[in-house]
Amino acid sequence: MSKVLCIFAIAVSALLFLLFLLDLASAFPFGRVSIIMDFAFIICSAIIGFFGYLTFREQR
Repeated sequence: MSKVLCIFAIAVSALLFLLFLLDLASAFPFGRVSIIMDFAFIICSAIIGFFGYLTFREQR
């Protein structure tokens, strides 16, 4: 069960990373309302994805 949660965390963080990167690059989903928040969400989603990867690797 914990492996599934790690994979889910990695998938959700990758989805958020791509969503806010797309907003930063082309202003498509949110209209690039706040560039600072785009950077913050990109950094936070990368950190959560990294932590999910480390935890998944520890579960093996």
